[in-house]
Amino acid sequence: MQRADGGSLSVTICGGLVAARVIDPISGDQPAHVRTFEHPLLRALSITALPPGSAPTVRSCRDWTENKPHIAGRLGSTLLTAMLAQHWLRRRPNDRALTITARGYENLSSTVSFEKD
Repeated sequence: MQRADGGSLSVTICGGLVAARVIDPISGDQPAHVRTFEHPLLRALSITALPPGSAPTVRSCRDWTENKPHIAGRLGSTLLTAMLAQHWLRRRPNDRALTITARGYENLSSTVSFEKD
């Protein structure tokens, strides 16, 4: 397992979901919407709906390492929770960094074209 570049992964996921028209394009502080849950990544993570809540469905958050938007809001939270639960990602002790597991690389490369460095 290698240390994940969380910024690169989150930006890749965002770009892939926007390109596939799963979510509206995101930028600035404007909330966006999920258009469909029909996408290989969402299917692989068994995401068919979002939990209710007061947070925006999809919100843009600029990744400071990539200087591009990634997904925040309920969709971002749901994606992270599912990837951790299915052992695609593992939290590193004592910091916010993530490790992408071998299982994660396999699934991410087939669903959003994320490759190892």
